[in-house]
Amino acid sequence: MSCILAGSLFVTSCKKTEDPAPVTPSLAITSFSPTSGKAGDVVTITGTGFNASTTGQTVSFGTTAATVLAATATNLVVQVPNSINGNFPIVVSQPGSTSVSSSTQFNVTTTISKPVVSISTAITANQNWTADNIYLLSNFVYVRSGVTVTIAPGTIIKGDKLSKGTLIFEPGSKIMAQGTADNPIIFTSNLAPGLRNLGDWGGLVITGKADDNAATGITDPTALPVVEGGPTTQVSAIDGQRSNTDNSGVLSYVRIEWAGVALSPNNEINGLSLYAVGSGTKIDHVQVSFANDDSFESFGGVQNMSYLIAYRGIDDDFDTDNGYSGNVQFGLSVRDLTIADQSGSKAFESDNDANNSTKLPQTSVVFSNMTLIGPSAVTTGGASMSTTANPANAAASANYVSAMHVRRNSALSVFNSIELGWPAGLLLDGTNVGTNVGTGKSVIANNIFGGNLAGSVNGVAGYNRDVLYISGSGGAGSLTPINALGPDSSAFGAAVGPVTYLKANNNRRLAGTAAFMLTNPFTASGTKPDVTPATGSPALTGADFTNAKLANAFFDKTPTFVGAVSADKNYTSEKWVNFDPQNAVYQ
Repeated sequence: MSCILAGSLFVTSCKKTEDPAPVTPSLAITSFSPTSGKAGDVVTITGTGFNASTTGQTVSFGTTAATVLAATATNLVVQVPNSINGNFPIVVSQPGSTSVSSSTQFNVTTTISKPVVSISTAITANQNWTADNIYLLSNFVYVRSGVTVTIAPGTIIKGDKLSKGTLIFEPGSKIMAQGTADNPIIFTSNLAPGLRNLGDWGGLVITGKADDNAATGITDPTALPVVEGGPTTQVSAIDGQRSNTDNSGVLSYVRIEWAGVALSPNNEINGLSLYAVGSGTKIDHVQVSFANDDSFESFGGVQNMSYLIAYRGIDDDFDTDNGYSGNVQFGLSVRDLTIADQSGSKAFESDNDANNSTKLPQTSVVFSNMTLIGPSAVTTGGASMSTTANPANAAASANYVSAMHVRRNSALSVFNSIELGWPAGLLLDGTNVGTNVGTGKSVIANNIFGGNLAGSVNGVAGYNRDVLYISGSGGAGSLTPINALGPDSSAFGAAVGPVTYLKANNNRRLAGTAAFMLTNPFTASGTKPDVTPATGSPALTGADFTNAKLANAFFDKTPTFVGAVSADKNYTSEKWVNFDPQNAVYQ
């Protein structure tokens, strides 16, 4: 149309200006209220760009999804999710949009939703512990002979730190702790997530009436050996009253976390301490994490164990003493770069007894299908340990000794297993140990060693410490120096040395940890390691079960792989396992 202005004739074309397109507010969080609360509490989030539908976006506290109860363009009403504790950013995500996080964190407070049952004195009658309660152990709690404690799947048992809460099953008592793959039984610290540490409580001690060479020859009951670490419990039985078929109960699908009390050298409570436990006892699917001494220690006994995990303990992962003669199959140990004990830390430490004696029964445990991940990854030809396992630290602890330390007349045997990433692999300590190997009492066969520290030993450059032998009476104390080597040519008699022996028994040696081709064995603390052999890994083949020491029906003889797991047989990935107990919420 035309527009005519007064005083002059002005003709122009006039066009209606179009309204601007509406601007969609960008997705943002400006505040939330309240700023802390427990699981189930309601929180209002204020911001812009929200979808007015409760299903138009997802809201999470950290990575845990929350339920959206109501929604407008500027407000979301959500419920704090279960099973988390600590400080978390609130995250809002919409399909096709970038997620936004709150600039401050919401504090999820810990609340105990179950009654706490305190256990602080001796248990003298049968008890049933259920998942409806949390059980708090204070002091040394003794389960007396003839008493059975039955623990239901999903039950949580915590230990008091100040009193060193410890649960001790005496000879003749029984623990019936049968968890499930989806609902394990958990023994853990009484401290909140983020505050837990090694040694937060005592541990679990199970004793029986089977053989223990510390009890051999004893006819006076008052002279029987006593468990380490302070408890007064005597173990095994006098001559004529011991039974290797003794039954101390069931421990299955169980986690033990943050346990272990070291009162003095060689006087400690471990994560799981087993004394003279008989073959009638069932122990399988047990994970011990962050133990303040050994993860598993067997003093005498003949119990069989399978599907075990020792995770980042401070001392030894599997310690065997005093004539332990059981069988162990499928076990994983994973170390921390800097967590190691002044006594010298190993995956296997094995003695006949502390006195290097010939007492019977002789320690003759048989391990098969174990994977022993040391404190660091070592590349081919490396002269020192790298920091792959824990990049926050500059070097591995000097207290690490070897993956396997066989000493003091032990006749330990190892088959079909993997060892990598240690200062040394197999340390055979003392002439009597060499004799046990040379005569076949101790057999090391069909294993893979490698990725261990390399360097100069006894003036020989480039020496790889995959297998060491110390002649004579052995090394001094627990922290045996790994540079005092006996001559290879005469180590085991008949001019057969340790390297020759290993090759003759189908053991393999690899230069670096990468050569094992395990999927992801070195991870940061709290992150699940994956020790599954990848395609092409030498660990996929090589298992052999023809040795007479593996004839026991206990052993699963079907695996063709060496080590603890394969892609289709990996118990370490099951739901009952937890590699991050620091942040687990138990309520």
